[in-house]
Amino acid sequence: MNVNIKQIISLISYGNQYLIKNQVPNLTQTVISNNSEKLTISFLEKNWGLNKVIATTPINWFEYLKQKGCLKLQLLHSHKEAKKYTDVSLTGGGKGWYIKANFSKGFEIWNNKWIHDTDPGRSYIKSTKVEYLKLKGEKISQECISLQKATRELHKCLIKIKNLAHDWQLNRWENVFTKTIKILESNSNQVINNEFNTYLKNLVILENYPPESIQLLVTANRLFIFTGWYSWNELDWWVAQSKFLNDKYFLIYKSLSETLYKARNTAIVSSINHDKLKNNL
Repeated sequence: MNVNIKQIISLISYGNQYLIKNQVPNLTQTVISNNSEKLTISFLEKNWGLNKVIATTPINWFEYLKQKGCLKLQLLHSHKEAKKYTDVSLTGGGKGWYIKANFSKGFEIWNNKWIHDTDPGRSYIKSTKVEYLKLKGEKISQECISLQKATRELHKCLIKIKNLAHDWQLNRWENVFTKTIKILESNSNQVINNEFNTYLKNLVILENYPPESIQLLVTANRLFIFTGWYSWNELDWWVAQSKFLNDKYFLIYKSLSETLYKARNTAIVSSINHDKLKNNL
């Protein structure tokens, strides 16, 4: 899971702690901490065509939302991105994610933009600004399905794609999918908590989520395998060039890959939006 998605998820989890439990969360060890000079986060809204800064820290933004009467934050992902899973700009699956701020009457959609200050003549980044902007008139179609349904759909897809890797003798990928399936099928809280603490520690406030949500989240985290070097997408070239494979198999591969990408993102949305907090909606 890349830092963009992690940051959005953390804003939702820690923001709901503030909005619903009336507790100021400790952000020190999180990806939304503003303690680093190399990363700053700000929140803006359009005012007469110009972007106006309304908060310069996550806590300030939570306060701003609470004063406006925000009931709860939720995660959204645009399904239209599913067919673009091979796009280089989607490295790590970082595009198409939004924050939905719910109010008693209506909602707001927030999206972000990363701005890097690169040292001239060098390749390293000196500092990064992340700007969250309230969108106007944006409609994101996203059904938040139940944890059970999201789990079933992801499991079904994983079995099919693992079998495909087995049939094509892709041992490394078969091993990746087999390990992921074991996490999704595990009945051990220790296994799930170890996975969370190893890869996603402090991403969300753990006590606010049922075990099923965390299990689905850590499983989905294992499936950031699209785009980049040695990714699952590199099989596009291999499948296309393999003389012993016909168009039928190529279409199966493409279809399963798109389905897995969509199922993974749906699982993340379901896991984050099904928490144990009081439902104010």
